[in-house]
Amino acid sequence: MRNLCLFFLFHLISVDARAQSSGRSFFDKLYLPFGIGYGVSPGGGIQSGTTLNTGAEVRIKNRQGLFLRFDYNSRNNNYQNEAVNNTNVLKGEISANDFLLGVGYRCKIYKGIGAYALVQGGASNYSYPYITTVTDGYSVSQQSKMVPMMAGAGGIEFYFVKSAAIFIEGRYLFHMEQPFVKINSYDVIGISVGITTKLF
Repeated sequence: MRNLCLFFLFHLISVDARAQSSGRSFFDKLYLPFGIGYGVSPGGGIQSGTTLNTGAEVRIKNRQGLFLRFDYNSRNNNYQNEAVNNTNVLKGEISANDFLLGVGYRCKIYKGIGAYALVQGGASNYSYPYITTVTDGYSVSQQSKMVPMMAGAGGIEFYFVKSAAIFIEGRYLFHMEQPFVKINSYDVIGISVGITTKLF
């Protein structure tokens, strides 16, 4: 996966170098998507929760063709102890930070409307509470675990100006290793809405 991502990164850089003669710089290809969303775990490992999506996307062309995207997602979900056995807290909240890099393809549908699909790989850092007994009471600490994951996403964009669009995106997060001892799956299906625009 790392070699594949490096291949696409070097390819995009070389395309950028060839495009200098047309006056387009790296920052002309850089878009910054930002969205908020909602996720559910169909396997029942965790309960539904909220998601904050941020990222950086390098496009060969503004509204069509290949692109490379890095995503940083922050998720918060509730749980109950029958599904999570790495903590002694019976009921609480799990937070997860996803770090994902991948390649996608974008196409025009009609005038200011476009669609895209994306495949990514990376890791998710899960954090959950753990309680220990101390002399005068209890101490609450945060335990964490990093797990590898894959993600698939697809979305529709509505351009209200040439370099900015509102998007609706659906996403599936597949854990290659489950973050907790479990009976059910922790995979997540989510939907988010947001805006993507150039830096300048």
